[in-house]
Amino acid sequence: MAAKVPRNFRLLEELEKGEKGLGAEACSYGLADGDDLLMSNWNGTILGPPHSAHENRIYSLNIHCGDSYPDLPPTVQFVSKINLPCVDQRTGKVDPSRLPCLSQWKREYTMETILIELRRYMALPQHKKLPQPAEGTTFGVHRVACFALYRALLRQSSLLPLAEHQQSTLRHSIQKTFRKYTDVQSERRVTVALRAGYDALELLEKATEGDASLVTRIADLTSALPPPSASRKGPGLPGSPRRPRVWPFPGATPVLSRPYPGPLSGRRHVPKLVYAQAVPILRFKKPQSPYLSRVIRDKVNDMQKMITRVQDVSIQLQEAREEDRWDSMVRNFCGRSTSLKDEEIEPRWALEVADALEDLHGKIGKEKDRRAQTAKEMYRIVVEEQKLAQAEREQGRSEKKLAKRLARAQCEQYL
Repeated sequence: MAAKVPRNFRLLEELEKGEKGLGAEACSYGLADGDDLLMSNWNGTILGPPHSAHENRIYSLNIHCGDSYPDLPPTVQFVSKINLPCVDQRTGKVDPSRLPCLSQWKREYTMETILIELRRYMALPQHKKLPQPAEGTTFGVHRVACFALYRALLRQSSLLPLAEHQQSTLRHSIQKTFRKYTDVQSERRVTVALRAGYDALELLEKATEGDASLVTRIADLTSALPPPSASRKGPGLPGSPRRPRVWPFPGATPVLSRPYPGPLSGRRHVPKLVYAQAVPILRFKKPQSPYLSRVIRDKVNDMQKMITRVQDVSIQLQEAREEDRWDSMVRNFCGRSTSLKDEEIEPRWALEVADALEDLHGKIGKEKDRRAQTAKEMYRIVVEEQKLAQAEREQGRSEKKLAKRLARAQCEQYL
């Protein structure tokens, strides 16, 4: 009977595999928070299968590995909106009973198994043509609540019977805390943060209504906070050490300039075309060079920033259209005419936002086309390297046979 691998060892293996891009080409995953010692919360990405409604789309997911993982399956929740029978359309949670790998979970399965199974589920004939939400929309069920809580905390902090500098310090602390957790997507962490925020709001409301003990307590806590000017890093204070920049090896030739016609000093190493988090690369040997890891990390971060920007601008576009609808109602109520040609073609609030969204989609499309073209070039290099390696092996065999015949002929001559 094989020994069971402990949870932390298993997750460390999956983390290493995900960071090095050794898994499936169209799926990637990694820790949501690098400081998460329990390695419970993960982010996943799925590239939509071709020849379907999901083609050229990138879907983001949250994966939570509980204390019983891998004996029990993790919980999976889509961040990007998607229309699938196994996904709750309100929260984005995946129903374990409707996805085979979750309903029939085995200890050998991994997070990569789930992502591959979801991608295969998208490509099923009955699912691949389902109408999908607009690209870039998310299951932002907590977004409105977070904004409402943020505004309510700032409003209540301004109503407290405190000195002006104390109110300013408290408002700055609230803004700093919300800014710190802007990128948190874990449902568990968002829920805990909202509960803490609502408890703080309740205390502020009671203090505003005249609870003197609470006012004194809040004043004492505020006096312990650094003022807004002192909280910023001064010019003379040393910053945290930065990771040294990794550069390519001096004199290294570009990868796409291959294949080398030869002759080579040793055996030719044929590269492998792999995808590291949807970035095509040629892998010649292991371990992977630090420079290549930096390039992959930069490309993934740039793409993720554009996708996040698309999501934000999509929400702004909806808000702009609501503003245009409100302006139209006001004009109709006031009896003003709407004879401007540009307003009849496109509402003035949504015009710039729609152009920005279209520009972002164009940049993402160009990056995808660039990666596809790079992958084609790399595939051509792999094919030509294989042909050259085969020819060199055959030439080496023939040279060895010729050398043996010459050696035998010389032996016979001496005899």
